[in-house]
Amino acid sequence: MTSSKCSTWSFNTLVLLTCLLILSAAPAFAQLSSATLNGVVRDSTGAVIARANVVLTNVDTSIERVTASNDTGSYVFADITPGRYTLRVTAPSFSTKEVSAFVLAVNQTATIDVALAV
Repeated sequence: MTSSKCSTWSFNTLVLLTCLLILSAAPAFAQLSSATLNGVVRDSTGAVIARANVVLTNVDTSIERVTASNDTGSYVFADITPGRYTLRVTAPSFSTKEVSAFVLAVNQTATIDVALAV
């Protein structure tokens, strides 16, 4: 190989490796700066409630995230920006349950189980 071809190949390899390093680090930063909330929605007898509407609201920004409980009553909110939140759970034929403000911290996995009354 000539000197100029060798230099071009080395430079291109360096650029490619640098790009790969930067791209592989991005998901790690996202994981370290978020929180997760999960729980189970049940009725007053302890039976799970499927398809309950679960709304997580950031107190400071009013941004809402919505999900539904699955067939086992479980719900999950992943990749949440740390902050102060409220939780509201509703289901047909049940009263609404509101959980007052709580804090989700960086890299925290919190569990809030909710019991709905008829």
